[in-house]
Amino acid sequence: MSSRQNGLNQALPYESKWRWGYQHYPVFGWAWWRGRALIFGLGVMMLTIMTGIGMLIDFDDKSVAVTTTIIFFIGVGGMALTGATLMTLVRTIVDVGQKQKVVITIAFLISLGLTTMFDAWSSGEIERAFAENSSQKELIAEASKVSLDNVPLAMVNLITAFSLYFWLSAGIAFIRYWREPSQLRAYFAQRELSEAKAEKHQAQAKLSMLQAQIEPHFLFNSLASVKSVIRDKPELAEKTIDNLVDYLRASIPRFDDDNRVQTVTLGQQIELCDKYLEVMKLRLGDRLSYSINVAPDVAGHVFPPLVITSLVENAIKHGIEPSTSGGTVKISAALEGRDLLIGVTDTGVGLSHHSKGSSSGLGLANIKEQLAVLYGGSAKLNLSADEAGEVTASIKITDFLK
Repeated sequence: MSSRQNGLNQALPYESKWRWGYQHYPVFGWAWWRGRALIFGLGVMMLTIMTGIGMLIDFDDKSVAVTTTIIFFIGVGGMALTGATLMTLVRTIVDVGQKQKVVITIAFLISLGLTTMFDAWSSGEIERAFAENSSQKELIAEASKVSLDNVPLAMVNLITAFSLYFWLSAGIAFIRYWREPSQLRAYFAQRELSEAKAEKHQAQAKLSMLQAQIEPHFLFNSLASVKSVIRDKPELAEKTIDNLVDYLRASIPRFDDDNRVQTVTLGQQIELCDKYLEVMKLRLGDRLSYSINVAPDVAGHVFPPLVITSLVENAIKHGIEPSTSGGTVKISAALEGRDLLIGVTDTGVGLSHHSKGSSSGLGLANIKEQLAVLYGGSAKLNLSADEAGEVTASIKITDFLK
């Protein structure tokens, strides 16, 4: 059995209040056909039994009653099953595409013709049997004359007959056949949208968790700086606390109505770095100097919170603080074509001390994970040193301005 036939025998993925039982399967598939044949077959059987009982009671010749009952069963059964069977054969044999649609349409038109022929043949035989054998044949003959002379009634009968032929020939299923591809496309499009939204919420939750891991790290280091200033230089305590308050106010993430972290710009994060460095400069004094060089055209772009600040904090802790002479921290950000380049450089003790710091390792791993969540493989974080011993943590986001 081909994959296409397997697909026709699997229930449709979307729900509908207008479908039940076999109608949950693709139309003109064998699973659909079996369910429809069972329902319509039971209906034909019930009608045949009731008609047969009526003719056995009404007809004097019981053999004619039995023969006419069989003709009724074949006629109504043919009307109910021929069209569905023919179009099911076509859909399971002819490949999907315009050709299948054309052949299905031709099969439906043939089904209407066959349904009409089954009805004409069986109705003619049944009418003849009633006219010759029914105890009410005089009334039946009179009613037939009235029907022929009554034009409005004849039109109603014609419309009723066509509606019956359309229904028994699987006309409703034929309409669903044409609608089925668009309904499937709409369902899969909606499912993809729902999955994308779920992935976005999952990524946002993961990002919030990663940011929550960083925030206590910054806070503890800042409190240590305040403690150091209060103990060693009480005259700078007030200024230190003011700078710390400004830093904390800027660093604590704000949440929107859906409890998601609000977006911040690269310029806002550079400002946060400036406040952090001011706090650390009060602690380290002349041992720390810093410079910031950010291109104006990148400052307004959205960028994940605390990433640059975390790199600066690593530069201070593992580059500047261990050095007796201190050093300089340089922050840069610029566009190179459509790519974003960010660098945090320190002139401290060198790369070996950066590599030994466990908290630095955690911080860099955290940053890499944040960048991967938001930018996938287009974001890279590298830690390198030049011949002079300057250590640079660099971020490159390819096609940042897409």
